[in-house]
Amino acid sequence: MSRFEQIFDPTGNPELEALYKDLNAKGFAMGGVPMNFFTAQSIRPDILGATWSFVQSMLIQGKLPRTVKEMIIVAISVQNNCGYCETVHAGALQMMGVSADVVNSCVRDPLTAPIPAAHQQIVNFALKVNTDPTSVTDEDYETLQDYGMSDEEILEVVAMASFAQFLNTWADVSAIQIDGA
Repeated sequence: MSRFEQIFDPTGNPELEALYKDLNAKGFAMGGVPMNFFTAQSIRPDILGATWSFVQSMLIQGKLPRTVKEMIIVAISVQNNCGYCETVHAGALQMMGVSADVVNSCVRDPLTAPIPAAHQQIVNFALKVNTDPTSVTDEDYETLQDYGMSDEEILEVVAMASFAQFLNTWADVSAIQIDGA
């Protein structure tokens, strides 16, 4: 159970009804109810709305493939020991056709995972950004550029690492349960 009241039926709250409708339409719900990550913010539709905008900007939009974004979140969630985010985002990857073996190998050592070399470097860089952002060097950026990444894509990797930290912090502090558990 979340530390914050979860509203599962938004009837009578037009702002929450609209958010829940959009979350459902874009696949961030189970059985017609938004995922616990979102319902745990439902007592504050203003915060939920801002979070939903952030999630859409980071996960749905952008230059990086969605699978790479999800790999970044899973790897950082394992590194940060966030069980909720690890489970949810590994599940998302599997729904996108990425096998559990590939996900697990990416988490263990992204540089040897059976994914494209550029994706290995992206996940590895994101883990470094998460662990010790002050240790990131020009050489780290150059490595990504050597794999054909633009500055816009590298910026998105840094933003994804920060986004994963946000997801992990919210999930852990709010003590949300894994959806369907």
